[in-house]
Amino acid sequence: MKLPKFKYVYADDFVLHRMRGKSVLHLGCAGGEKPSSCYHIEISEIANTIWGIDINSAGLNKVKEWLPEDSNRVKYFHGNVENIHELNINRKFEVIFIGSIIEHLSNPGLMLSGIADLLTSDGIVIIVTPHSFGLLQFLRVLLFRNESVITEHTCWFSVSVLTELCSRYNLIPIEWHTGYVYRSPSLKVSFTRAIGVPFF
Repeated sequence: MKLPKFKYVYADDFVLHRMRGKSVLHLGCAGGEKPSSCYHIEISEIANTIWGIDINSAGLNKVKEWLPEDSNRVKYFHGNVENIHELNINRKFEVIFIGSIIEHLSNPGLMLSGIADLLTSDGIVIIVTPHSFGLLQFLRVLLFRNESVITEHTCWFSVSVLTELCSRYNLIPIEWHTGYVYRSPSLKVSFTRAIGVPFF
């Protein structure tokens, strides 16, 4: 498979731009130590509707405290995204956001199968995941024989592998991007970004 050309983006801004004014289902919505670092809260500020699913009950309860359920605009489901059909979600969404969880799942295909009936006819799915052949990962393996991976990860995705997986559930990729995400400000982060962004 010939790889597409990647546009290098700041992932947070890129993703949020596509959710503005939309109905959004956020898979893996729990996260952040405080409201200002919770991505679900950021989405709620620009989305028309924001529903979330997470298997982590403690994390989900924390997000509920920061952003309580509000009629049909804000709603939460405690459950496994690999068994979405069991949650009885009774509406469709313009955007389904899968934020850095697909690489944690035992059966990612079950999740993609479960969202098929929850997407509007012109809706989009946004998947954020590490790139198995990213340059920094490649250099770590080449130079240091070190694979930098979180212990909870069960798989790595490349462009061709993720394309094949999505196509099995009638999801056709329309854009590919690479980029960087938010990091707590520090001299190291500032230096890395100042060098890295122009380089990439």
